Amino acid sequence: MVTKLPSKHGDFDVFAYQQLTTGDTHIAITRGNWQLNEPILVRAHSSTETGDEIGFLFGDYGRKLDNALRKIAEAEKGILLLMRHREKDEDILVRLRELAEGKPKQRPSQETEQRDYGV
Repeated sequence: MVTKLPSKHGDFDVFAYQQLTTGDTHIAITRGNWQLNEPILVRAHSSTETGDEIGFLFGDYGRKLDNALRKIAEAEKGILLLMRHREKDEDILVRLRELAEGKPKQRPSQETEQRDYGV
């Protein structure tokens, strides 16, 4: 699916697509046109539902993504990739426990962190 959506930085084309290797649905937010080997601005954001919600409410995810869209708009071309990944209930509980205990962000185990970016 493709649509054009307005933002405070102007209009962007928004594409939803399904990754063949995992079935995950990702979002590409683009502005402008470019040639195959032309360098452009790219921001890839690997997301999980809980991580993003906590990041937007208590961190600076919103500011970072807004800044990426602003820079892409200024350059008049670029892409913001929202790489969405499934999460397990267990991962949510571990993350909330870490935050409640004031522990620094710990690296998840390979089993829970292993991701296929389809690249």
